[in-house]
Amino acid sequence: MTEEASRLIPKLYKLLSVTDINNIREHFQHLKDGQSYSSFRTFLASNFGIEYSNNDFENVCLKIDLDRDKKIKFNEFISYFITEYQNDDNA
Repeated sequence: MTEEASRLIPKLYKLLSVTDINNIREHFQHLKDGQSYSSFRTFLASNFGIEYSNNDFENVCLKIDLDRDKKIKFNEFISYFITEYQNDDNA
């Protein structure tokens, strides 16, 4: 994926509020081993109306899933979320 294509993928930090992040944290507290990509996709769509194309979602998951176990864990999600914000910050 090119850097230009990467910029076209909707940024999670722009789509989620602090309340949303708290709800996501609570959701993950019940998932000790994380959540599969497909379940995470359904969770984002059904709870927050966040939908990606198949390709974009796969790219987002690959960025989030640091240990490449095909599961999204809260610590991976929040690390990605913070990094995404910092990468866009001009300060």
